[in-house]
Amino acid sequence: MFLIEGSLAQNSDVVWGQAGSFISAIPNNGGVSATSLNSPNAIAVDSSGGVYVSDGNCNRVLYYPKGSVAATIVWGQSGSFTSNDQNKNGISAVSLLFPKGVAVDNIGNVLIADTANTRVLFYPKGSTTSNRVYGQGGSFTSSTENLGGISATSINRAFGVGFDSNNNVYICDTENHRVLFYAGNSVTASRVYGQPSFTTSSGFGIGASASSLDSPMAITFDKSGNVYIADSSANRITIYTGTATVASAVVGQASFTTFASGLSASALNNPMGIALDASNNLYISDEVNNRVLKFSSGASSASSVIGQQGSFTSGNQNQGTISSSSLAFPLGIAIDVNNSLYVCDSQNNRLLCFGCPTSGTTTTGSTTTKPAFANNLVPQVLLLGLVLCFA
Repeated sequence: MFLIEGSLAQNSDVVWGQAGSFISAIPNNGGVSATSLNSPNAIAVDSSGGVYVSDGNCNRVLYYPKGSVAATIVWGQSGSFTSNDQNKNGISAVSLLFPKGVAVDNIGNVLIADTANTRVLFYPKGSTTSNRVYGQGGSFTSSTENLGGISATSINRAFGVGFDSNNNVYICDTENHRVLFYAGNSVTASRVYGQPSFTTSSGFGIGASASSLDSPMAITFDKSGNVYIADSSANRITIYTGTATVASAVVGQASFTTFASGLSASALNNPMGIALDASNNLYISDEVNNRVLKFSSGASSASSVIGQQGSFTSGNQNQGTISSSSLAFPLGIAIDVNNSLYVCDSQNNRLLCFGCPTSGTTTTGSTTTKPAFANNLVPQVLLLGLVLCFA
């Protein structure tokens, strides 16, 4: 099991993107394929245990069926697993450019933050062609930042995305320092977090507070519908009760008016991914500290850590040597109902699973792995956001 007396398993059980090796970190190991990855940055898990990974530097999103390390569906490359073209065949309803966020709702619809095209695309279940676009005034061939000016319909480099339990859409409009809420099928936001209005986009130039954000990167939700935002440049997680847009709690800072980075059980340095388990324990991908932290529900200090051999005062990349327990700039994360943890280990060009079930094996090509997924997932683990800046 993943939880051992409240602690996290320190060694991962399954690896994607490195041909089954825990000591390899080669981008597109063996060439661009259905089993390769290059800086994966976001992950979502559906109710069947299938995994969706944003393979950012390959300009695609991949789907892996439960228990498989070979993708069977690709978005952004017109069905080809061996291409990684930027906006393949031109910007359109099927193209992607450095995608940095992915989410799946409880029906099977998919949401992708097409970050460098400064838009978010919605794909109906079973389709790799988008039928709804956010941020570009309904055009699938436009990629203008803040098209028409900052408003309830504009976007500037979206990163994290999410669906709540009612399948409403949330978008981390990162460069506008805000998170937008869209009800139902609307592409016009009706709620904004981090800004006093839909026409402002200030970061902490207006001051750090319970109502401000500075480069939000990821979003998730608990069973009560409360909202959690990874406010990355502020080195904190802000928590909002119900539909409130003023945070009621903060993790990573002693107050709402501080935003210093740090390395301890209560400090963060550029948090990029967040997830919640069924008990409302909070998991944070602490990117620059090369670790993932677990906070018990309501706690301000982490109870356990992976990526640093159990130490809260170490932040070494790969602990000096890449292994099944090391991390290098982790980004998106997810938790399933078996308390298995999935981590986009971005600079190691791999996806890891900690605490995967141990019975049986699944073989793909010459690689044998343990089955990675649970059959049923609570809603909040379907909603991953995010991500790394593209180069």
